[in-house]
Amino acid sequence: MVSHEMRSPLTAIQGTSELMGRYTLSDDKRKQMAQMINSESKRLARMIQTFLDVERLSAGEMDLRTDSFAAQDAVEACLQRTRPLADRKEIQLRAAQIDPWPLKGDRELMEYAIYNLLTNAVKYSPPNTTVTIAAHAEGSMLHLSVADQGIGMEPAELKNIFKKFYRTRKAETSGEVGTGIGLSIVEQIVTHHGGRIDVTSTPGKGSCFTIVLPRGTAPETAPASKMVSH
Repeated sequence: MVSHEMRSPLTAIQGTSELMGRYTLSDDKRKQMAQMINSESKRLARMIQTFLDVERLSAGEMDLRTDSFAAQDAVEACLQRTRPLADRKEIQLRAAQIDPWPLKGDRELMEYAIYNLLTNAVKYSPPNTTVTIAAHAEGSMLHLSVADQGIGMEPAELKNIFKKFYRTRKAETSGEVGTGIGLSIVEQIVTHHGGRIDVTSTPGKGSCFTIVLPRGTAPETAPASKMVSH
């Protein structure tokens, strides 16, 4: 699981460093490549820390951080990270109205959960479709949903979707690399934040994952935000 998730930044670091050692490059190009290595190595370090934190939380060896942050800020950060993948597949990322809702907990872990749902939606959707993220308040809870127009799942598969290492038949034959561990981590993160995750799906039409989280203490007065689609 760890080797799969780390493959992307490791490939970027290895490929870039090999180019720097093999070819004579301009100062500007070397600087650009050095910045890429630095950025990817930091991303790799954050990824490893996320895995360790989730395992320690599950084992009861770590207390959850309780920072206050705005849901819309976490969503926007995840959209920016997902956009290159969506662009490569010609998939539109659409952000609907995101309520200015405060959350309390570990922002880095929560961003991992949101990012995982977004990248899954992009991975298992055909080109020229739309992935939509939205967040709205219902009583004391925030409902944050990621909906796609992808391969969808059978009702029987939904019962197992959060089990470690489980992949649906269509996911396994889609050509997309996966381990079946990501959604299990997402569920653990959400549960540790006092929430739950729901899923609805229709084969051939798409899926919608909804994270339901309790309201936190507002870090600041956050203005209402309606994000623009890209």
